[in-house]
Amino acid sequence: TYEMANRVARTLYRSILKEVRGLTLSNSRIFLLEKPDHRKWGHGQVVENTSQVDVLLGMLPARAGILALDWAMTEKDLVPTPDEAVEGFTRQQLYKTAKALFHYQRTEKDEGAIRSAEDEGFEALRVLASQQQRQLCSSTCMTAGVHVRCTSVFVPQQQRGKDSFLFTYRVTVHNTTRNTSAVKLVGRHWEILDANGNVTGSVPKGSHGVVGMTPALQPNETFEYYSGVELPTSEGRMSGSFQMIHLNDSEASSGPFTEKGDVSEEGGKGEEFDVMVAPFALRGHSQVPS
Repeated sequence: TYEMANRVARTLYRSILKEVRGLTLSNSRIFLLEKPDHRKWGHGQVVENTSQVDVLLGMLPARAGILALDWAMTEKDLVPTPDEAVEGFTRQQLYKTAKALFHYQRTEKDEGAIRSAEDEGFEALRVLASQQQRQLCSSTCMTAGVHVRCTSVFVPQQQRGKDSFLFTYRVTVHNTTRNTSAVKLVGRHWEILDANGNVTGSVPKGSHGVVGMTPALQPNETFEYYSGVELPTSEGRMSGSFQMIHLNDSEASSGPFTEKGDVSEEGGKGEEFDVMVAPFALRGHSQVPS
């Protein structure tokens, strides 16, 4: 039984490393993405800049997460520091953490602990498969020091018919420290395509704000919002842009938001520029449950 458990563990370990290889190219980084919450549709707020290490720890199965958290504080070489993973993880960094977890699990002798380790291995595979799907439904783009990241998810429980596919998407807009001034999002533009390349929806350039807000962001601040779209096909894609202006100190100090219908004229005097939103996929039934 113990030998059988070891064989299962080794198989799981090889499968996990294979999934990690699928997530990253040898010389690139993987930015781990949390699943968009469709219940937040229509909501937006300034959010804290979450560490990629915290995202990783939150995705790991419970016992593995506790162990990795302990390593993050004590065994610095086994889990990257937040500063080392600002842009995500390299394949080598994820390999090192996975190997350390596997070798620790191999020291288990109690049958119950071994079974728990097996369950956690299968859970890790599920998490990695879900992460792969999120990467396929995401995009990232930097324009003029403003970084935009989008991730979509299919919402099957809200499907209204065989020709109705509902998706929610999360957009994060980060004013990086490359900018020395605050920026304000004043408008948006979207083009929405179905699986056949037909335009099924669009939002004209310059349409007011996002989810009724025109957020102002200081350098290193992030605004996140959720919205959604309905398609007649199970797949499609979206792309577009945000219209933004630079603010001076007095304009930026007036607050982060202007609600719809109460647009500040003073905040509209800056030179407008476009921040691009790279195309991201809308994928229906092929998504792995997570």
